[in-house]
Amino acid sequence: MKPLFVIRNPFLVLLVLVVGACAPAGAARGPADGPLAQRSTCELFSAAGGATGVAAAAAQWWLLDLERDCVHGISAERAYRELLAGREPARTVTVAIIDSGIDIEHEDLAGNIWVNEGEVPRTGRDDDGNGYVDDVSGWNFIGGPDGRHVHHDTYEVTRLYASLRGRYASARPDTLAAAQREEYERFLAVQADFEARRAETAQMLEQARAIEAAIPRFAAILSAHLGVDAPTAEQIAGIRTTRPEVRQAQQVMLQLIALGLTPEVIARQRESLEGRLQYGLDPSFDPRPIVGDDYSDPRERYYGNPDVRGPGADHGTHVAGIVAARRGNDLGMDGIAPAVRIMPIRAVPDGDERDKDIANAIRYAVDNGAQIINMSFGKGYSPRKQMVDEAVRYADSRGVLMVHAAGN
Repeated sequence: MKPLFVIRNPFLVLLVLVVGACAPAGAARGPADGPLAQRSTCELFSAAGGATGVAAAAAQWWLLDLERDCVHGISAERAYRELLAGREPARTVTVAIIDSGIDIEHEDLAGNIWVNEGEVPRTGRDDDGNGYVDDVSGWNFIGGPDGRHVHHDTYEVTRLYASLRGRYASARPDTLAAAQREEYERFLAVQADFEARRAETAQMLEQARAIEAAIPRFAAILSAHLGVDAPTAEQIAGIRTTRPEVRQAQQVMLQLIALGLTPEVIARQRESLEGRLQYGLDPSFDPRPIVGDDYSDPRERYYGNPDVRGPGADHGTHVAGIVAARRGNDLGMDGIAPAVRIMPIRAVPDGDERDKDIANAIRYAVDNGAQIINMSFGKGYSPRKQMVDEAVRYADSRGVLMVHAAGN
């Protein structure tokens, strides 16, 4: 799954402000001192080739156009105006989204969810004979036959570390056979990576907790200085003082505002970091028995359950909305394409997806008529990559377009 923030570690920057000393009087640099401050907002937008303004940039910016709107979007709205005006889609395209789950009852996705016409809902039978019972709206490869779900899972590096440490944690290299040396060296590399990730996560958690605890104190300092209960960003930015504690509180709160780090967001990030240590980076944690498959059998395909929402559908629903949220209904966001049906396939937990599930999800999408497969996930290790590669080649042989995230 993707991290909450694109910024690598915003807490490290803030922690310096929280625990560090204030800059000497007269040494502080405000927002107006930066290199972009020499040019006005209008000049910046004009230089980009347009003058739509900040309001347009804030409204569904990803659909906008650099030349027309001064925003680095994908130019979807411009394409509709200039290339597709007066034209109707020739056909409806089925887009499989392999993700954390999708809320198929979301009002902005109404009418845009794929339906398996060969399956009768809630009969407990495989009506269309595709091997999946009651898969009316897709399939969940990380759910169990009893209706339970895998919500959290470990990272792949954790699984590799857990599988290798029993053999090599206490091994003496000079006693190992030549055939074992290569695997032992791999264990050392995996162990180093695992321990580094745990240490980094623990450090980030400590920083998050420090900032979370400091916010009420800084808010109280600013409130007392300004004489108001809830200062606005403008009021905070307008403070001019030589008092070190007020200047430090101002710096921290303005940085939080600039990063969009509200107390609620910081609390969620702290909870996410706690979850990484409790689940993702805990070698003893194993939720796989919930699924009930033989995980060691790469040929096994028919397992899971038909609940495509699962316990954490935010990411998948967001991705589905980017593709297919209903356009022009004044509700939430506009999707990119109007003539699509989303095929939900749940295979990505809060943690790292497993190669077996991804391979089977790709095959399910192809066999059930998807023309496009979207995969917004990724990980650093793939011990069964051959399974996934074979599934990708299978999809390619059937003319299916696959789109995979290249970064975050």
